[in-house]
Amino acid sequence: MRELDEETVTNSKLVVDSTEACLAEAGEIVIPITQKRIAASHIYAELAELVAGKKVGRSSEHEVTIFKSVGLAFEDIVTSKNVLDKLERAS
Repeated sequence: MRELDEETVTNSKLVVDSTEACLAEAGEIVIPITQKRIAASHIYAELAELVAGKKVGRSSEHEVTIFKSVGLAFEDIVTSKNVLDKLERAS
């Protein structure tokens, strides 16, 4: 299954939440790799690398950047904790 067409993915700077998970689950990445249109190295960075400043995001307004998230449990936990904290402060 995939949500984006192959051409968009192959012509983009690809950022993911987890390289390992995306290589196992994300059709947008797995299918073009299987068809030898891209390699696993097409994944430019994980989001954490951008946030930490280890890699830069877009380098021009014409560059297409895609963020592919397969949804990791820790993302749900962090989001839930933030919501809970806000609710407790509002009480």
